[in-house]
Amino acid sequence: MVVSYCLELSTHMTGVLSKGWVVIPVGINIRKQQVLEAIVESHIATAEPVSSRSIARKYRLGVSSATIRNEMSDLEELGLIEQPHTSAGRIPSQSGYRYYVDRLMKNSSLTTQEKRIISSMFAQKAKAINNLIQRTIKTVTHLTDYLVLLSWPQLENAALKKIKVLPLTPDQSLMVIMTETGWVESKVIDLPSGMTSDSLERIENVLNTHFQGLTFPQISRTILHSVYDELLKQRKLLDRIMGIVEAVLQENADEAIYLGGAHNILKQPEYSDIAKVRNLMSFIEDED
Repeated sequence: MVVSYCLELSTHMTGVLSKGWVVIPVGINIRKQQVLEAIVESHIATAEPVSSRSIARKYRLGVSSATIRNEMSDLEELGLIEQPHTSAGRIPSQSGYRYYVDRLMKNSSLTTQEKRIISSMFAQKAKAINNLIQRTIKTVTHLTDYLVLLSWPQLENAALKKIKVLPLTPDQSLMVIMTETGWVESKVIDLPSGMTSDSLERIENVLNTHFQGLTFPQISRTILHSVYDELLKQRKLLDRIMGIVEAVLQENADEAIYLGGAHNILKQPEYSDIAKVRNLMSFIEDED
């Protein structure tokens, strides 16, 4: 078998979320590609093994059922399809799905109605990034009828975009932390006596000069020493600010996973089996 590349595959197309190494063969002729495409699309639609006879009848490839059967035999040897149990039909393997996604799947254009729905979603201002995420998930589940999982990057891997230190009262200030990923966190800080708006503005400028574009782990002791040297007279407030940054980082250390449209899995034919539904829901609910 000629191998073009190996890659790590994470797919849900078979109804089971899995991860592993797959090997993708090359040199497949047009007819084999047509047969593989027919098997993948038919299996996605029905969740049933696909026979050569059903392909010949439904897809009209211009060849006999016997010829399609020979092509299926070759695809099985290449590891792109497999035979479940004693069924006469075949189903795609992980490599088969990967080949289909990379080389055969056709890009479809959004309808006018779908474009209108998406435009409407982004036309509404979101008060927080979480609101935008939830709105996005709701829209995607509505348009696709699928379960949607969205992974938000860990905060410690996000670069700082800006820090704002805004006066609220003579005794309090609002600190706003923004990252390049769109994450925003705000905290109220108690101010030392005698702190002026000019002092807060200077603190903000120094912090942004040294921290902007860095991830939290990249803020080294050397950089912190430089900040403290520049803001020697505001050490007490700076201690409070850095304490808040550290606390925020610890509170948001884990990668956020957002879920929507779980009820849509019941619309998929393979989940007419309640045991499969139970297994998938257990997988989704597993925090590890």
